[in-house]
Amino acid sequence: MKKQPDAQEPLRGEKLAKAVINQILKAPETWEQKNWHSSCGTKHCFAGWAQILGGGNPQDVSAQSDATRFLEISPYEASILFAGDATLPMLYSFARDYSAGRDAAGYTRAGYDRAGKKLEMVPFEL
Repeated sequence: MKKQPDAQEPLRGEKLAKAVINQILKAPETWEQKNWHSSCGTKHCFAGWAQILGGGNPQDVSAQSDATRFLEISPYEASILFAGDATLPMLYSFARDYSAGRDAAGYTRAGYDRAGKKLEMVPFEL
C-alpha cells in the first residue's frame, strides 16, 4: 500500500524533544511540570506535551510510558526529565544536547549549561 503524500510521520526522538521545548517557549502558560495534564486540558508537563505532539491521546495513565517511548529515552532519563521539579533550562539543555549524548549531571544545574554559562533559550529549527 502506497503512503499518502500528505501523511506525516509522528515526531519522535530529538525532533519531538525540540518540538516540545518550542511549544513551551511559544506559550509558557501551557506548561505545568507538576501534572501530566491539567484537569482543564490546557496545561501539560514535558512528558504530557511529548505524548500529545508525538501523536498520543492525552491520558495521565499512559503519559509516562508514551512519552518515554516517543522520545526514545531510557526509564532513568524519563525519571529525571519528567520529575515535577524539572526546570525549563534543564529540559532545554536535554533537547539541545539530545544527539551529543546525555548524562544526568548536565540537566540538574538549573539555568546553566554544562560549561556553567547562562542559557539563552531560543526556539529550535525543526
